[in-house]
Amino acid sequence: MKKSILAAIILTVAFIVTAAIKQNQEFLFYSLTLVVLVSLVFILDKRFNFSAVGLWGFDAWMVLHLAGGLATVGGVSLYALLLLPIVGEPYHILKYDQLVHVYCYVVIAILAYEVLAGLLTESSALAIASLTVLLAMGIGALNEVVEFMAVVAVGSTGVGDYMNNAIDLVANLLGGILGAAYCVMRQRH
Repeated sequence: MKKSILAAIILTVAFIVTAAIKQNQEFLFYSLTLVVLVSLVFILDKRFNFSAVGLWGFDAWMVLHLAGGLATVGGVSLYALLLLPIVGEPYHILKYDQLVHVYCYVVIAILAYEVLAGLLTESSALAIASLTVLLAMGIGALNEVVEFMAVVAVGSTGVGDYMNNAIDLVANLLGGILGAAYCVMRQRH
């Protein structure tokens, strides 16, 4: 087993234990999705032999996600923390949450590109990159559905409102584009 996959398993266990200790029902719910994601990465890695950049990037995202949901700064959830006031009311850009979404979907795009490149061996890099962006957007939309299910299941509103959801989708798109562009440039060099 690759060290990066083992690290993902350890991080998932740490995520579950920390959420349980903090009695954070919302993040306990998310831990189920982490189990599914880590399992999927493990299974797909056997077939597509993901790059170290993709796998360690996935681990780094897990650390950012764990910190974002379970750590606070000045009594404010790290996910709600405004890092840099680029755009004010009502958008509040750039929050930690938005930065993590961009980063996460860069990583998702890298992994998706590697899967698609392995399946679509006769396709151009541009075609694979385009499909990668669409796949990252679809996974991002699914993530927003999971967040909504968490709100419904545990009655939490920690993930935000409609504006937060829409900004997350835009951040996911940006991450997907950046990740696909990285893969095309990496392939050309």
